[in-house]
Amino acid sequence: MFTSKQINKRGVIAGTVLAVAMSVSAGALAQPAPQPAPTNTQVSSKQVGAWAVIGWSQGYCAAERPVPGAAAGGGTLQFVVARVRTGYRLALSAPEWELKPQTAFPIELVAGSVWRSEATALVANPKVVVIELGADGNFMKKLATAPMIEVKAAQATFKLPLEKFAATLAEIDTCFAALKQPLANPFAPAAAAPKTANNS
Repeated sequence: MFTSKQINKRGVIAGTVLAVAMSVSAGALAQPAPQPAPTNTQVSSKQVGAWAVIGWSQGYCAAERPVPGAAAGGGTLQFVVARVRTGYRLALSAPEWELKPQTAFPIELVAGSVWRSEATALVANPKVVVIELGADGNFMKKLATAPMIEVKAAQATFKLPLEKFAATLAEIDTCFAALKQPLANPFAPAAAAPKTANNS
């Protein structure tokens, strides 16, 4: 089990990863950011097995776990799955990486017999890549039945364990549903209140 202090320390990694990755989209990458934005604070945290699930005030939830030995040279890889307003994202981070921000690399994702797909890893900062998983919750539940997901890059294959991921995914979704989402369009007129017999 992890103490709340350990969860908070690990949550800073997820916060950094996701604060940078929040603005990552097809064709638009964030500039490097060494820390989460000051206005992005933890609003909830829960431990599910090896996963630390944290809700963030900027309107997303992330589950993070370390994967010892998964990085090159036997180092620890940080594995993050997040739910943002546009869907689900996977992020990987390793301290020894020296990646060029605003670049993209073709990869292959394999989850046993459950799923196989070509995808793109977008470099969010020199230590972090982000991979879009889409917005299909049913697909994510199917993915949770696999024992692991492999990310096959040009020179390395990262094997990411998914034990307790079904419970972790449920917690991510519960966390996300509980968040107060920022206004997507504060300039749009408010929805009109339904008329009643008194104000018709």
